[in-house]
Amino acid sequence: MRNAVSDIHSFQKGQIVDGIVENIKSYGAFVKIYNTDISGIIYKEDISKVYINDPSDKLKVGDSIKLLVKRYDKYTGKLVLSNKLNDFSEMISGLNVNDVVEGIVRNQYKNGVFIEIKQDLVGFADYKYGLSYGDTVVVSIKNINEKDQRIKLEILG
Repeated sequence: MRNAVSDIHSFQKGQIVDGIVENIKSYGAFVKIYNTDISGIIYKEDISKVYINDPSDKLKVGDSIKLLVKRYDKYTGKLVLSNKLNDFSEMISGLNVNDVVEGIVRNQYKNGVFIEIKQDLVGFADYKYGLSYGDTVVVSIKNINEKDQRIKLEILG
């Protein structure tokens, strides 16, 4: 951990902490902050920048992770944490238009699917019949819009 903190009220919003995943539930994961007796929770929507059905899609008990402190929840007595730390420009580093990569289907929308092509990096592709959450597909990168933080993909197989 970057700063030794022994009191839960000493944590600051925006502070980066290191922890270990202790337990996973359908709604989130519980993390023990290193070098403390303090636990925090990462709600499902804060585990990844991409949609996930279940926290165990991204985390396993025993995983060591770096987290952002969102707030202290006085009702649960736990720190509310987020795992959304990555910067878009860093995430797209090494990716280029026309690259062919493998991805995992993470969410379906009316006319397309969101496909995770790197950890927490998704692109959007036109819907292809027969795809389901968790399927692995091969895609071509058609456009990278850094300003809007969007990636357009084409499903190849």
